Amino acid sequence: MPLVRRLLIVHTNDIHGRVEALTRAATLVDRVRAENPDAAVVYLDAGDVEETTSRLSSLTKGVAMHRLLDAAGCRAVAVGNGAVLRYGVEVLAEQAAAVPYPHLAANLFRDGQLVDGVQARALLDVDGVRLGLIGLTPTGFGYIYEDIFGCERPPAVP
Repeated sequence: MPLVRRLLIVHTNDIHGRVEALTRAATLVDRVRAENPDAAVVYLDAGDVEETTSRLSSLTKGVAMHRLLDAAGCRAVAVGNGAVLRYGVEVLAEQAAAVPYPHLAANLFRDGQLVDGVQARALLDVDGVRLGLIGLTPTGFGYIYEDIFGCERPPAVP
């Protein structure tokens, strides 16, 4: 009979350029790992790490924030609405190229293809535990995504 390990997911979202929040997250991830040596621990982010009112984030269009997420041990991010609304959909490729983890947005298309820089899904190995992820970006801003940025989104499933 195979051994089943616990999987602990630590996640952040809506950091909005607060660098100190990332240092706290990194400390928390380290503490969770230390307190749970028998568990597989993964750190994920659910979007909106960037912010135009933060100088570091604004000058790099969020790229520096993604590098800090990587340094904090983040393994994957879901694309939030912030990057697209602030900098346009083109910034996603630049942000994704700056770090080794996947940027997930299975519902954000241009010309029938996922926008540059994003993936629909990812399969991670977390200390021997296989973890499948699917990322979705918020759909409440449809008219902006479609009318301004030329994106298509598949219809929501009820």
